[in-house]
This record gives sequence, C-alpha cells and structure tokens, in this order.
Amino acid sequence: MIDYVREARERLREQLPAGRQALTEKKQVLTDVKARLARYHERFERAANAGEEDFAWERIKELREQENALKAEIAGLESQQIPSSDRELDAVRARRYLRTLIRVPTSPRAFASESTTCGVLSQRVSTRD
Repeated sequence: MIDYVREARERLREQLPAGRQALTEKKQVLTDVKARLARYHERFERAANAGEEDFAWERIKELREQENALKAEIAGLESQQIPSSDRELDAVRARRYLRTLIRVPTSPRAFASESTTCGVLSQRVSTRD
C-alpha cells in the first residue's frame, strides 16, 4: 500500500512542472491575443470606410473567440495546479481514507438479500441474520 502512495506522489511531482510550463505558455499567448485585440479595436475606431470596419470587426470576433478559448484552457490548467501541500499524498492520509472504506455500519444483508425461490437479489432489507 505504501509503495502505491509513493508511486502516486512521484507521478504528481513529475506532472506539476509540465503543467506549470503549459500554463505559462498559455498565459503568454493570451497576452499576445489581448495586444492584437487592442490594435484591432483601434483600427476599427480609425477606419475610414465600411470595408476597413468590416475587416477589423471580423478580426476582433476571431480574436475574442481565441481569447475565450485560452481563458477556458488556463482555468482548466489552473484548477490542476493545486499547491503541492494540498495534493501531497502520504501514508497517513491513505490509511485514514482506507479505514473509512472498510467500515460498514450494518451487515451487507441489509443492502441486498437473495431470494429463496428464484435466486434473484432483492433490495429489501433482510430480517434474517
């Protein structure tokens, strides 16, 4: 059991740096998209004719879609970047969790019992012990 905890802890440690790098890259791309978006907003405001306005507006819509997609990806990556102290697996936590799984307050017969006539499980509470 303890070996499994150690292995899981090592996997988490290996995944965190890669996740941080991906998060940093996505944030840089988002910054670039925001800068281009600002330039196209200015271009839209300074447009001399409808053709320039339409071109700028279409590009603004595309950049907004990219911005929203990047924000969603960043939110997903940030949700995976829980501080290591919160994700740290240790033997004590694992044992405590396993103890909660082992405890069964009532006998298993209370959950399902086999019918004496056809061998089918019933979901009624059994009175037999």
